[in-house]
Amino acid sequence: MCMLFNWKEIRLYLILAVLIKLCTLGLVIYLQSNSQSAELASGWVFIHNDYSYFLLPVENYFSNGLYSYDGITAFGGRMPGYWAPYLMIRYLFSAVIGLQILIALQIVLAIIAAVVFGKLLESKLDSRKIGVIATAVYGLSAFLFPFDNQTVSESFSISTFTIFLYFLNRFLENRNSRLNNLLYAGFWLAWAIMLRPYLGLLIILVPTWLLFTNSSKGLIMNIKYALVFCIPFLIMEVAWIARNAVVFDKFIPLTTGVEQYGRTYSDGWQKSRLLIYKMGGEAAYFQPGLAHWMRREPNQPTIPKDLIYRVRSTAITHAEMQNLKQKYRSSLACKEDSCYYNIDAEVAEIAEVLLLKLKSNNPVQYYLLSTLQGLKRLIFTSGSSYLSIYKNLGIFYYLTKVIFVLLYYGVLCLGIIGLIYKFKTDPINRISIFMIASITSVVCIYSVIQEPRYFIHCYVLLLLSLSTNLIKVTKFFPSLKRT
Repeated sequence: MCMLFNWKEIRLYLILAVLIKLCTLGLVIYLQSNSQSAELASGWVFIHNDYSYFLLPVENYFSNGLYSYDGITAFGGRMPGYWAPYLMIRYLFSAVIGLQILIALQIVLAIIAAVVFGKLLESKLDSRKIGVIATAVYGLSAFLFPFDNQTVSESFSISTFTIFLYFLNRFLENRNSRLNNLLYAGFWLAWAIMLRPYLGLLIILVPTWLLFTNSSKGLIMNIKYALVFCIPFLIMEVAWIARNAVVFDKFIPLTTGVEQYGRTYSDGWQKSRLLIYKMGGEAAYFQPGLAHWMRREPNQPTIPKDLIYRVRSTAITHAEMQNLKQKYRSSLACKEDSCYYNIDAEVAEIAEVLLLKLKSNNPVQYYLLSTLQGLKRLIFTSGSSYLSIYKNLGIFYYLTKVIFVLLYYGVLCLGIIGLIYKFKTDPINRISIFMIASITSVVCIYSVIQEPRYFIHCYVLLLLSLSTNLIKVTKFFPSLKRT
């Protein structure tokens, strides 16, 4: 940060961001330590379920010399944005210390992101006080901070995406500035894509925006802008494609198929959760819903009452879902792979028949309503979904829930108003609308899982768009303007 700002410019922001991070980190660790499902290493590193997908292959590499999920076959199921930094750390340190360093880096980068977010708004509004308020709101957003001590890619992806927005805004505010801003913006977005591939459409959207928006220097300069922005991504992507070509002898620009996860995401389960998604149900087996009932509730043969409407409204009968579950559960009982995959093929066939039935009898549900229902699951959340807050905490439970709900929906509603209000006059607002549309479209159309955490980057964009409303606030409260 010293390369971007002098100490006097960021001192207040940095002190505030550090204090808020200490408070939120303390809250998260306290809640995690009281959670029955928590797995805390060294007292503050939370081992997330995604550890086995992101970091376990690195440990397998140091154990048997092969970067693999199962310890036997090479793995390409996750892009290298998260595991590659950990791999470099592990060359120097043990697994325990390596995890602590990784989490420490996540926390440091989250603090930097909070600082540059405040500086971004200070630059847009010419108000240091509003910039400080923005840093505080960003740091206190329970939709963002719970990931900072978890072994999952969300923390890095939030921070890298925020820093990308900062440099992009610096360039958009002054296209005559040095191209360094574009190069930096391209680097941080490239890293964000390597962490979360569903952001990949932005590497097309942003250069296209740069290419066709007005510039006093003409089309040739716009082409130069677009190429400079893409350089970091092209370098990372070429390296990743080359690695996959050597290992798998295939062209793999993103990730390998889910077949690398073995039984966890077998063909039968993939077809079953696609059916559940098209029915409008929750397809994530770790969330309450039809997928959870099918995979995690072996002693519950009948569909719970609150889920029956999903079956009745989609032309799929109760008996058909029971039959699908029974067949799937019988496959899980197999110890031999040959037995498992034979039955799994039958599960896939049953699910495929039900999908065709749903498509034929209720095409509106299949093509349209399922996507809208996925969008609802993606956006409408408590704002504190990833905090381990339990009702046995009493008044603290209700107090924190109310605060974070108000904060989340305040940002959601006012952010949308801000996007619309300054659409014509604010370039970062205009491109933000297209970025939000592209992210939500990719998640809702090309994925059967719509976890709220896939909306975090859109939340950052909405938080940024609040600046358009704060401009009006400064008219009524002149003291907020910089002297």
